[in-house]
Amino acid sequence: MKAYIHKCVTASTLEADFKTLVPDALMRRRMSRIVRDGVTAALVCSQDEKIDAILTATAFGCLGDSEKFLRNMISTGEEMLSPTAFIQSTFNTIGATVALLQKNRCYNMTYTHGRDSFLSALLDGVLLIEEGPYHEVLVGAVEEVTPTLSTLLIRLGVELIPQKGDACFFRLSGSEHGALARIGIEADTEEDPEAGIPTRRYEDPLSDPRELIRALEGRQDVEIRRNHIKYRIECL
Repeated sequence: MKAYIHKCVTASTLEADFKTLVPDALMRRRMSRIVRDGVTAALVCSQDEKIDAILTATAFGCLGDSEKFLRNMISTGEEMLSPTAFIQSTFNTIGATVALLQKNRCYNMTYTHGRDSFLSALLDGVLLIEEGPYHEVLVGAVEEVTPTLSTLLIRLGVELIPQKGDACFFRLSGSEHGALARIGIEADTEEDPEAGIPTRRYEDPLSDPRELIRALEGRQDVEIRRNHIKYRIECL
């Protein structure tokens, strides 16, 4: 199976006019920081292209809104709760918001498989392109790091604590013309020496998309092996 990466965008390095991307002032005010970052990165990555599928990956979802909703529930005694924080806290908020802004009723899926979330979305995107009739597929990973998350990971004895979240999006296509890199996916028949070994190290769900972005920026090939699947990215 193969597909091609035509564009990649990260919210942390992006300079874009959010008001132009989201003209509705009321919608902008309701968006949390992570939703803004994810939506901005996705819209910029898919600009000027008709997207056939939107695939979003997140291990923890919109943590800030989830925490806000729970705090409000406790402080109000579960009465007179505003639904805004709950609506914005769901895992598929970013993918749904992107589709809403683009008025796009395409295939829209959110993966929440911990560290494997992004690679699951990437595999789905390549399969969609390989099998057709999907031509332009948007694949992204969005994570938010809050003080509460860091505190909980410390209590669990996690050795590596995440410092910050981000939003990374990639536009995939079946066309090689103008592509940045080629993605090849195949079954991995080699035995993983680390399989089944318990670890207390934090497995950053953004490590794979960040590694892919570094490879694209440095024009270097990279190979990722996970769950008996081999992902090979070759820069063009």
